[in-house]
Amino acid sequence: MIEMLGVDVPCINIEDPTRVETLYVPQQGFGMFEMIEGAPEFRDWIKSKGGKGVKPQGAEKIYVSRSALPPARGSLLGEKRLEALLEAEGYTAFHPQKHTFEEQIAAYKAATHIISIDGSPLHMAALVCDAGQKVACIARRAGDLDKIFARQLAAFQDIETTTISALVQDWIPETDNRPSRVSFGEADFSVIYDALHENGFISGGDRWASFTDADRAEMLVDVEASQKVAFKPFVRP
Repeated sequence: MIEMLGVDVPCINIEDPTRVETLYVPQQGFGMFEMIEGAPEFRDWIKSKGGKGVKPQGAEKIYVSRSALPPARGSLLGEKRLEALLEAEGYTAFHPQKHTFEEQIAAYKAATHIISIDGSPLHMAALVCDAGQKVACIARRAGDLDKIFARQLAAFQDIETTTISALVQDWIPETDNRPSRVSFGEADFSVIYDALHENGFISGGDRWASFTDADRAEMLVDVEASQKVAFKPFVRP
């Protein structure tokens, strides 16, 4: 990944306690939350070097999916349903963990439209995309992470991200006390449809239906079976 982002000096991972003659510790140039926009020097370097040696290759419209991740990773309830709805709109489901870093960069550079649930793959997109691409980020948990990713995409690539917060409930393991990377967000699919349609990501046919009580119950049964733990609704303080 470091090579794909343009670093051409030796990188050595020191795993054991080691004494060195001189240690230089630079200021951190990028991070989450208050550091999501990165330092100006880091942004300039990324724009000049990031993924420049990788040729775009892949579908024009991609949905960055979490549906093939291990069971212990969170997502949206009914993500497979969302995936099918987007495939009907011409999107290709893209599973980053199944591809090399070079293939991931190539796919993000090739796409004219990228839709993703909030998650770490969007960091890579922010490093290698450009202002001419359309990106939508759907919140899967409380915490405004869709807006945080939008800040990164704006700072690094001047992309105006469509943020979609359609959450109606966070479902968390019964042993947890807050939404996290393993929780599942219940989103109103009709609200997702409206945002994607209004911002030019889908052409739209029938408005997507919200979940019925039976839909929700069935999805929670599947989640609990895969996670081997019961889930409960998160009650905000």
